[in-house]
Amino acid sequence: PIQLEISALLKKPEQLGEEGNVDEYMKIQNEIEALKQKKAQAQVQQIPDGAAGEVIQAHGPQSQQQKLKVCEICGCYLSIFDSDRRLADHFGGKLHMGYLAVREHLKGLKESLDKRRDERQRDRDRRRDRERTKREREKAYKDRDRERDSERTYKRILSSRDRSRSRSRDHDRRKSR
Repeated sequence: PIQLEISALLKKPEQLGEEGNVDEYMKIQNEIEALKQKKAQAQVQQIPDGAAGEVIQAHGPQSQQQKLKVCEICGCYLSIFDSDRRLADHFGGKLHMGYLAVREHLKGLKESLDKRRDERQRDRDRRRDRERTKREREKAYKDRDRERDSERTYKRILSSRDRSRSRSRDHDRRKSR
């Protein structure tokens, strides 16, 4: 409630300053200062006794809003001023241990999934290589067969010419006799 009063009064000096009403401006500024002091006294009265009070007094009233950090494993808020025993209780607690077990299990599952992916990829690569070499081999056989066929055809053509020439020569020789 005091903070609401302060924020409401903070709007008025701006308006008064624009209007040039200096006396009212000074009066409201004094009220704001008084409210801020009242708020500070109320906060001092709320400081507890014992170790927590000593921490607040040592680190100022801002530490009353506990400085917290987040546990990396379970996500719980931990005060940076907690005692070692309290931290040990947290780290040995069911919630923390449960999250720890879940994270370890998840890590194992990810590793096995990665292993399977790698194996599948290796198998795919092997199959592709086999198919590629098979295709290359087949192409080489076809090329070789094509070359042989073209050679045979060429030889046939040549031999058929020779035969036809030799026959015609033979035929001419026979006629001339």
